Amino acid sequence: MSLLRTKVWIGLNSGLMGLLSSACALAADPTLLIAPTGSQTGTYGLYYGLTLSGTGDVNGDGFGDFGVGVGRGAWIYFGGVSPDSHPDHSLGNFPDGSANVMHGVGDMNGDGFGDFVVGAGTTWHGFYFGGPSSPSSQPQIETWSYPVSPNYAGSSNVFPPNSAAAGDMNGDGYDDVVIVDKESNSRAGRGYVLLGGASPDAVADKSLPAPPGAYLFGRSVAGAGDLNGDGYDDVIVGGNFHAYIFFGGTVLDSIPNLTLTEPSPSSVFGAAVAGGIDVNGDGYDDVVVADPFFNGGYEDGGQIYVYFGGANMNSVVDVVLVGGSTYAEWGTRLAELGDLDGDGFGDFIAGTATNRVLLYHGGPDATAISRQVIPQQEPGEDFGHIAWAGDLNGDGNAEFLVGAPLNDATGPDFGRAYVFTGYVSPVAIADDPVPPGLILVARNPQTSGYLDLSVTAPRGGATRLDLFDVAGRRLTRLDLGNMNAGERHEIRWPLQTLVSGTYFVLLQLDHTIIATSRVVFVR
Repeated sequence: MSLLRTKVWIGLNSGLMGLLSSACALAADPTLLIAPTGSQTGTYGLYYGLTLSGTGDVNGDGFGDFGVGVGRGAWIYFGGVSPDSHPDHSLGNFPDGSANVMHGVGDMNGDGFGDFVVGAGTTWHGFYFGGPSSPSSQPQIETWSYPVSPNYAGSSNVFPPNSAAAGDMNGDGYDDVVIVDKESNSRAGRGYVLLGGASPDAVADKSLPAPPGAYLFGRSVAGAGDLNGDGYDDVIVGGNFHAYIFFGGTVLDSIPNLTLTEPSPSSVFGAAVAGGIDVNGDGYDDVVVADPFFNGGYEDGGQIYVYFGGANMNSVVDVVLVGGSTYAEWGTRLAELGDLDGDGFGDFIAGTATNRVLLYHGGPDATAISRQVIPQQEPGEDFGHIAWAGDLNGDGNAEFLVGAPLNDATGPDFGRAYVFTGYVSPVAIADDPVPPGLILVARNPQTSGYLDLSVTAPRGGATRLDLFDVAGRRLTRLDLGNMNAGERHEIRWPLQTLVSGTYFVLLQLDHTIIATSRVVFVR
């Protein structure tokens, strides 16, 4: 892990500086530059950042691109060596309302350019194919959902169809898309697979009817990668109480191959799903399922479950990530991030109801999965709409997006979106609140060749210290064993090989970041 940096924020602006090249303290010093255009001043909320996603490389320049919904359209931002926050392309007036779904879908037509899909209103999806200069401002393919049950038409509970990149489900070399509509069939739900090809069309190639007894099938959906290692990409669809996995193959099946059920009493298990990440590094992709209203140790604290793929994948949960506080609703949203920190294990991100997001770093087993918390940048901005962005600047590190649609900096509920680099370290990360007191104290400057520290355990558990340099490289580790809550250690850490400079010490408790301290070493 290395230093988490806010690289640039994007918002309703007419001109902003480019990406930062140096690291900054996330919680204290984010890069926030605001300049709304005159035509937007005084209008109603645009909720910029409510819908956002990486789009793939839509213009073929070798850099990842991304899009953000704004009003009844969307703005596309091209990556580059020095990407900036000027929108490079705009999509025109969506026919059925504001954008509420956006996903990069790979290369559907095999022309070498990234394609993406936008969902708007309650029925419409538009497919945009990339090209040498930019995608068209109008979709090449449009799909319209059938009307929802009359019992729910006009209800505030009616939500639009959802969609996801499915990867190459049938192995023909073209990427595919799955569209789901949880409101159809009297809220039993349904889904469709649209296969890619040299000339893809809007005709569904495979129907995914709701399994018997399903409710709100299609509440969430995600590409799952190749879970069973057969060379075909798979899909996961969430409903209420269950999540369903459909394996790819030369012939697609309309019946789920695997049904996941929450191992304890469920509230809304399946409300969010993510996949296509190898969390434990075993060569098989894995899936993540959330129940944000789970009542475990905390009321509506939420709970997140990880299921490892394998040649004979089963429905037994492998990792349970417990919610951290009352009404936190961990897992309101999920997004895969690939291997964000380059350690060989897949990472993912989760939204909460507390205006912060949870960044999970994978590891070989349940005990090795660590969590970092990224707090909101401004109060009340609804920070937490999340998406993978791809590698925007070609440095080999992926970026991810966090939207804040209620940010008022440029106008009431105009919104904002933040871009974070994939180069991640614990130094600038805030974690869950811990009991007051001096948890980790370094005496500065350190001049003896030893690193003198005072460590107090806020709760019981396996405790360790990591030392990082300013570039975010871990230099050494000191295991302190199991400490009891409130136990204090005075530590003299022999580090005679260190050169003069600034370092950071990280305190972890049961693989969770608790505190950091800056150290100045003088020889």
